[in-house]
Amino acid sequence: MALVLFGESVAEVDAVIFDKDGTLFDARVMLSRLGAERFRLMKEAGVGPDGLQWAARAVGFDLEKQIVHSTGPLALATSKEEAVAAATGLCLSGYAWIEARKIALDAYERAEKQIDVASMTDLCEGVSAALTALKSHGLMLGIVTTDTRDRSRRMLEQAGIAGLFDVVVGSEDYRSPKPDPEPILKACEKLGITPGKCAYVGDSVSDMNAARNAGTKLRVGVLTGFGDASILRSLADVVLRSAADIRPGGAVGRSVVRT
Repeated sequence: MALVLFGESVAEVDAVIFDKDGTLFDARVMLSRLGAERFRLMKEAGVGPDGLQWAARAVGFDLEKQIVHSTGPLALATSKEEAVAAATGLCLSGYAWIEARKIALDAYERAEKQIDVASMTDLCEGVSAALTALKSHGLMLGIVTTDTRDRSRRMLEQAGIAGLFDVVVGSEDYRSPKPDPEPILKACEKLGITPGKCAYVGDSVSDMNAARNAGTKLRVGVLTGFGDASILRSLADVVLRSAADIRPGGAVGRSVVRT
């Protein structure tokens, strides 16, 4: 085990596991572009203004301002879950389910092929240096995300940090997404540790609840994503400005405190 400083708090852990979008990467621009492309393709398929609005409300996307709502499926769900939400919105506008599902799935699949998400997403400032320091201190590092494993690895490679991670758990690797503990438990299994020997870092309510349900040693919230600061503070052991504020070191004997 190694001592890790989480802001002013310290914990002795074997591994630090991170959420990806909003925690390591600034996901707002990427999700906005992806959402806009999906709805452009639905419009191209013949969906009218009313249907587009219903689908956009269902996934948490402002079509006019192209803003991602922090608590909606576009910000928090897997792409499969989000496509179902979009299809449900189309049904509410009058489409039969089979047609709505086909339109939504086709738009989502085509958008994934047409947009190089990895090239349009930047690491949050200071995160690369923090991860490198943790790795050099002997910590195992992991990622648990609602994104696909393939795209996650491409994003990590684009950012030059793929080699720092011992495990990447994506949406292909589990049945029940966060806040279910399964994704985090899967990462711990792959790392060969129990949840009580790791810290989990994320930006959302579902991240904190997943970490609590999994029984991680520490739940760390960060304010670089979609999470509300006051709500995160009610769920996390520690809330930091950024994952860049995590670093190795500290004095033995200090206790983990709630901020």
